[in-house]
Amino acid sequence: PYQEEALTPVKLAIVGTPGVGRHTLADQFRQDPQRPQSNTQTVVLISDLDSEDWVNAAELIILVLDAAATDYSQERALAKKWADTGKKCLAFINKIDLLGNQPIKFDSLGWEMEHVLSGSAIDSDFLQREFVPVVLGLLTERHLALGRQFPLFRVAIAHKLINDSCFANAVYSLSTGVAEVVPIFDIPLNLADMVVLTKAQAFLVYKLG
Repeated sequence: PYQEEALTPVKLAIVGTPGVGRHTLADQFRQDPQRPQSNTQTVVLISDLDSEDWVNAAELIILVLDAAATDYSQERALAKKWADTGKKCLAFINKIDLLGNQPIKFDSLGWEMEHVLSGSAIDSDFLQREFVPVVLGLLTERHLALGRQFPLFRVAIAHKLINDSCFANAVYSLSTGVAEVVPIFDIPLNLADMVVLTKAQAFLVYKLG
């Protein structure tokens, strides 16, 4: 099941007008921040604002906008349409570095989606700090596939897998530790601890691999 989950393609769509940084963002998805020389060729749908048929099949739509633009009316209309149909969407206002990293007032843009980020697609620190966690939150059931196919997300997903495994092991150890104070339960539960916890660690290593 883990292998099947990891190999199932993640359908991402990056939508926007030409020149807003769609290809730059897609290239960042394919690059490992820990190993810049290593990248993948995973397919990402890059679409214009009027190409809706392909976009509607995506699991996550990332709407990219130029921070220097003055009219977002078409993008806002699309965002509302996607929100009304229950699509998972993220608005990313790109190239904010060209404006001196001045904050943008999201409320004044009138977006009808929960997640709106502003930053730069070439800023790896921003992507790891703000962009990656939002995407992981939107695709909670797709982390193994997302990490395998898009190196940008691997470090954050690895940390989450480790944390989840540590928490599950701690809860299990606490529950059996209470019973192990009773001498008659001590030996069989110690053996069970070794089997269960070792198996959990093996699954963790397999997922990371």
